[in-house]
Amino acid sequence: MKFYRHIEGKSYSKIEVSYSLGGMNYFSGRINRRGVYIHFTKVERGETDGRFTSESFMLFGEGNFKILAKELKRKSAKEAKRVADFVAHYEGLLHDLYMADDRAALLGFIQKKMGCV
Repeated sequence: MKFYRHIEGKSYSKIEVSYSLGGMNYFSGRINRRGVYIHFTKVERGETDGRFTSESFMLFGEGNFKILAKELKRKSAKEAKRVADFVAHYEGLLHDLYMADDRAALLGFIQKKMGCV
């Protein structure tokens, strides 16, 4: 599930909820944990003829990161929906904290409200 907030011009902040199998991350050399993540990304969106929307972002961009919202042993649609509902409910506050570049407050808020990790 994706949530967008317009910044200016074609720039948007995007919050996306997704499940990850986890495993070896060959770019960082670390092991990623399995679970539901909340991704924070700055993107540029463009429309063509009102039918097609393109999206571009900077790979490994300075402001792009993800937070593990719920660690899981196996995929659970129920837990993924719970995290998506959480993001939908607090979307405005999450965008504000992301745009303020306050990762500590963002992580603390997610952990406190989700009661996890």
